[in-house]
Amino acid sequence: MPMTIDAAVADVRETFPQPRYLHGDRERAWRTIADRVARYVKPGGSVLDFGSGPCDAASVVALMGYEVHAGDDLMDTWHLLPGMREKIAAFAARHGVKFELLESTGPLPWGEQRFDMVMLHHVLEHIPESPKDLMTAIVSCAKDEGYVFVTVPSAVNIRKRLDVLRGRTNYPPYDQFYWYPPPWRGHRREYCRDDLVRLCRNLGLRQVELTTYHAMLLRIPPAARPLYKAATAVVPGWRDSWLLIAQRPRGWKRPTEPPAGSKVMASLHMTGELN
Repeated sequence: MPMTIDAAVADVRETFPQPRYLHGDRERAWRTIADRVARYVKPGGSVLDFGSGPCDAASVVALMGYEVHAGDDLMDTWHLLPGMREKIAAFAARHGVKFELLESTGPLPWGEQRFDMVMLHHVLEHIPESPKDLMTAIVSCAKDEGYVFVTVPSAVNIRKRLDVLRGRTNYPPYDQFYWYPPPWRGHRREYCRDDLVRLCRNLGLRQVELTTYHAMLLRIPPAARPLYKAATAVVPGWRDSWLLIAQRPRGWKRPTEPPAGSKVMASLHMTGELN
């Protein structure tokens, strides 16, 4: 029997194998994801969660009655604790999520035009190179008129703007970067609104929704939260994260190069990247 969002969130919270991973911001993210899935995909539809991590959000969606597939390399430090991968796989299976452990190279294990929605939540900021090949492969997994659902942290949220004005970094804390055991798994490139508009355009998708939301509200000191929420209500672009919903048009084909005559095209010709 499909669950409500509240019931699904409660179930995942109570059964998750690593309680220290959970906090209020995680549950807020689950609710945001679940709300958008329910808004755009009919009950019982098929959903792919790429870069799913421990399948927490995927499990919420599965409990709501969707057919959910998920994939991740599970290479974060805590994923590699003894027995943790097995616990994550069992947790996913318990909630009906069909999980695939992904390799860093090789084709995706899902067929083309398979899903009503494909999702990448806080994944793109971790990719060290262009997301072009990954995103075209992911979009290929969506059905014609299916949806692509992307969330990313904002490169220009109000906290980062203020930090830069004070001479601080808008990158992850330097000590975290310095002491992190290789390879670095943190953020490589964060996104702003224009980046997501261009991502959508470059992929040949139809933009349906592009908005900001609160994904890291609890990082704001409690005393400052009312002011922060009031300020970001007036200027939504100051919120910490972006949410993009795009639709794959009927007859979509993989874009292979920038538009003819564009500055990017001219630059690639000059550097020999295109003949």
